[in-house]
Amino acid sequence: MKSRLFFKLVTVFAFFIGIYTNAQDVVKPEGLTDYDRLVFYDFRGTNAFNVSGGLASISSDYDNSEFKFQFKAGYKRFLSNYLNLNLSVGSFKLANTDLFEDQYTSIDLNIEFLLSPYERFSPFAYGGYGIVSAKDIDTSAGKVQAGLGAEYIVYDGLAIKLYAEYNYTTSDELEGVIGDTGNDSFLRFGLGLNVYFGGEEQRNKLLENQDTVIKSNQIIIDN
Repeated sequence: MKSRLFFKLVTVFAFFIGIYTNAQDVVKPEGLTDYDRLVFYDFRGTNAFNVSGGLASISSDYDNSEFKFQFKAGYKRFLSNYLNLNLSVGSFKLANTDLFEDQYTSIDLNIEFLLSPYERFSPFAYGGYGIVSAKDIDTSAGKVQAGLGAEYIVYDGLAIKLYAEYNYTTSDELEGVIGDTGNDSFLRFGLGLNVYFGGEEQRNKLLENQDTVIKSNQIIIDN
């Protein structure tokens, strides 16, 4: 049931991304300029630290799963203005009413695509591989994860973000029981902050290019 809820959210999110992308094409049909690229370094940077909190819920052999608190902290490094590689550590609880509850830790490595890096508001999508381990049950498993979200720059270098994430593990023992429902999975929903920094060198190069273009135009006008 939780998986169906997630995929419904993905469908709605993809619909709004489509509308937003079409709107962006109308606003900037001429393509990117050096000014647009400068805006990236005004709003964001080449690195970011991020923290978030929210809810997690398991889909396993037990019924009546509960939403429990989850927390994540991480670091991201931009490979380009659109793509970044990020590493995060998470702590969260998974539980089923009156049957099971345990504390878990995860380490995730993701590649993330930022849809509109030159705007204050940007949807994003990410996916990758991770490891999850339980505190009391003494079990761990690999997993793959994928998520969708959006961030908004509230101040240069500072963004708030909202995301939904699906995690599929390589184990059916995440809650300590082997059943016939397949491998365990869980969802994470969160609200957090991205703190951007770095990019001064790239920004200065773009400013130098703009100065060169301005001076060249002045020479042409004078002639």
